[in-house]
Amino acid sequence: MDKSLVKVSSKNDDYSIITSYTTDELRQLGYSQDKINSHKKISLYDEILLNPRVENLQE
Repeated sequence: MDKSLVKVSSKNDDYSIITSYTTDELRQLGYSQDKINSHKKISLYDEILLNPRVENLQE
């Protein structure tokens, strides 16, 4: 399972609108260039589970 850092732009009880961090923002947060280069980004309409349990994930 991969983890991605995202910013929550707005949310309600059912959904959140998120954006990815820019390279400069990741640098300011203290991430190394290697970590930034391997950073995965969220694509439009990806489904994201907050704190998922492994037994609930489908392969």
